[in-house]
Amino acid sequence: MAPFVAEIIVRWADIEANVGSILAFLLAAEAGPTIAMLQTVRSASAQMDMIVSAGKIKLIDPELEMFEAVVRLARSAARKRNNVAHHIWAFCDELPDALLLVEPVAYLDIFVAGFRSKSRSKV
Repeated sequence: MAPFVAEIIVRWADIEANVGSILAFLLAAEAGPTIAMLQTVRSASAQMDMIVSAGKIKLIDPELEMFEAVVRLARSAARKRNNVAHHIWAFCDELPDALLLVEPVAYLDIFVAGFRSKSRSKV
């Protein structure tokens, strides 16, 4: 599974680079400053919102319609990628060939329960 996880991360980096190129094109700006500006915005959703705003001002149909379709696809890919990139990866001895993806909330629930259990045993 690990190669598939890596491929998802690599493909997202490619999408981000292309989205940055689209913004540079829309603004008729140099790529370097455009990418630097995008990277200061930490949220991928906010980055996409910036690009959409520029597109809505600079484009007209049919280019605007195509642009909005590409943005919808990128947002859909981002949602799927977020689970891979931001959930918790684990392994267990009972499944040596498995790579486990754990929901952060479930992980925190288990962590807090273990912490409470240790705290109670000290009393």
